[in-house]
Amino acid sequence: MAGTGIIAAAIVVVVYFVMRDDPPSQVEVPDLVGLPREAAEAELTERGLRLRTTFDQVSDQPVGTVLHTDPPAGGKLDRGRGVTLVVARAPGAAAAPPPSETTLPGSPGGDLGGGYGADQPPGVEQGPSAGPDPTPPGGGGGTVTDAPEPRSQVPAVVGLDLEDAKRTLVRDGLAVGKVAQQESEEPAGTVLGSSPPAGSVVNGGSSVALVVAASPPVFLGVGRADPNPAYSSCATGYETVFSQQISVTRPTRVVYQWLRSDGASGPVHYIDFPAPGTKTVTTTWLRTGDGGTRLTGWERVRILGPTGITGAQLDFSHTCVEVTPGFTPTVIPGEPG
Repeated sequence: MAGTGIIAAAIVVVVYFVMRDDPPSQVEVPDLVGLPREAAEAELTERGLRLRTTFDQVSDQPVGTVLHTDPPAGGKLDRGRGVTLVVARAPGAAAAPPPSETTLPGSPGGDLGGGYGADQPPGVEQGPSAGPDPTPPGGGGGTVTDAPEPRSQVPAVVGLDLEDAKRTLVRDGLAVGKVAQQESEEPAGTVLGSSPPAGSVVNGGSSVALVVAASPPVFLGVGRADPNPAYSSCATGYETVFSQQISVTRPTRVVYQWLRSDGASGPVHYIDFPAPGTKTVTTTWLRTGDGGTRLTGWERVRILGPTGITGAQLDFSHTCVEVTPGFTPTVIPGEPG
């Protein structure tokens, strides 16, 4: 019996030392340079590692792009240990505070080091990490805190010029996302909307897409109101010829009509442009009057498509000089052309 007890005790001792001396499972640090911070963190979690902390560094890379890691790619760490990320920050943007630590199931608790075990004495290194509070690659110090991940509120940029909107987003710690154009009566380059909209709270460094006013495909040039020499008598009819230049920036069909100061509207016309260019449309207004009568009025073009714009009033004024006894001023019936 005594011999059996001694053998059992020996087995227990051997198992204890074998288990105690087994090296912990090692994980290779993946290559994260060039990935967005969120993607890098997901890759660490998948490998059995965790995000230790992050540092910002001014760079021309997109905001949030990983520039360096500590330990670098290829380094070995115990499962559950942390990796420090250095991510891109736009020039002039405030440095973001580091995110809170995360601990994977089965990893030693309370360890802020990249390679220290919970039972290791101070000053002993394990793996490539240099300690619990290293200087990040590229210089600059940092401390690991339990501060929440930085958040930013999307500023109001609608109505701003595109360049001003970009500066505002960067100033508030955000990135400029896709910029789309939309036809509008607002000046070209004016911001019409953002996604997410103003007031939304998002992660720092998130991209904000913008919609800006495009240069209109149709615009109006020179307009004139000129007398027609062939009809210059108030007694038989005084005619004014209105002309308006219409220009387009791409092939299109322009739909338009003339509007008149007496409230009349002309029929709807269209004009085809097979290529970018300028064409002139015209209409006339014939009126009569007695001697001393002052004839006044205006006409203007209204574009109905592909965009809605209205031209300036083309004014005319003429004072009749003929004297026709018993003549009553009239307006010759008809619509603007």
